[in-house]
This record gives sequence, structure tokens and C-alpha cells, in this order.
Amino acid sequence: MASIRGQGEDEPVSSEGLKAYCQSEPIFKDIFAETMRRAPDSFSQMYYYSKLVNYFKAKDGKLRYVKYRLIPEDRGVDSGLVSGEDWEKPWQQKRRPEETRPIDYLRQEYIERLSQKPVIYHLQLRLHQDMEGDKTEIFTQEREWNKETSPWLDLATVTIDRALSFEETEKLSFNIGRQPDSLGAVEGYSTQDPNSINAARIRIYGLSLAVRSFIYKKTKS
Repeated sequence: MASIRGQGEDEPVSSEGLKAYCQSEPIFKDIFAETMRRAPDSFSQMYYYSKLVNYFKAKDGKLRYVKYRLIPEDRGVDSGLVSGEDWEKPWQQKRRPEETRPIDYLRQEYIERLSQKPVIYHLQLRLHQDMEGDKTEIFTQEREWNKETSPWLDLATVTIDRALSFEETEKLSFNIGRQPDSLGAVEGYSTQDPNSINAARIRIYGLSLAVRSFIYKKTKS
């Protein structure tokens, strides 16, 4: 999912550290800039990608890997794509002086849009055949999968028909570890392995959910 700049008042405290890392690792700078969005028009006109890879066990017995994305109903241009200085210096995330919209303008716009009609997205997936030996090509974020052998395929239509209240939102939860046997996170073997992020999520989501539930109950008591 994209990081959205241009909404907050101040730059993140870690901007200097991020700058140093981007300058030392140019490929990371480009990957980071690609995921950034500068003041998009609407959440409904943005593309949402699951950059990390999961395995996909098909009925034919072959192991494949899968990525997902959610795209706007009209399949139009991803709103808020960055260029110029934003691309060259993605660590600079401070709101522009000419930006006068409320910090939560995207939330307000989305609620207003939903009050008029549903927001529709297309859920898509792309598959990559398992391969012997070094699988870096599959799991790294430095290279895209081949569009010819791993095209985006429509999987489902997602319709959002109303905005949830705070009470309803607080009761929602998600755990990437809760998937059928045919799907799931690829196990990571070291901190240098991209798959270690998903593996860590499986271990901490349950704990974070318990903490969140405890805090919510305390606020209601």
C-alpha cells in the first residue's frame, strides 16, 4: 500500500536516517519513491499492492507464488504518483506550503463519496511459477515479475457501500497467518530474507490484536 505524503504537518523524525539510507542504497530510494503518493485526489483512485509474496498451491499440484493488488473501478491512472524532486528526494515528506486542504481531506472525501454511491475496486492477482535454486528473482522488490508470464488477472470485484463507524472499525482485525492450506506466507530464514517480514507479521499480529482489544475494553469501561 502506498505511503501518502502531503497530509501531515511535519516531516517524520526519522527523515535524516531515511535520507542516509536512500543515498547509500539508490535502488531502495527508487523503490521507496515508487510507493509514495503526493496529495492524491481520492482513496478511490489509488492502486494498492501487496508487495510481499505468498505461496499459491494450485489443484495441479504445482507450487506457485502470488501477489495481489486492488485497483480503481475505471482502471484509470493511480492518483498522486510522484515525480521530479519528490522522486529524487523521497525522504522529504513535509506538506507543501500551498497545500491548504485539511490533514484528513482524503478521509472526508471518501466518506462524502460513499454517501452518494458505492466505491468499487477490482481485486487482481499475478502468479509466478516456482523455480529451482536461488529464488531471489521471485522475492526481491528490486525487479518486477515478467508481465508476459505473470500478467495481472481479475480475481474479484470489491464493493464498498458505506463508511464504518469508529465502533465498528475498532472491532475489525486481520492476521496474514489465517489462510487456507493452499495459500500462505513464505517462511523467511534470516533478517536479510524479504520473506522474514511476513513471517514476523504472523508472530506479532496475534499479540498486537490482544493488546489492541485490551486497550479498547479499558476505554469503554
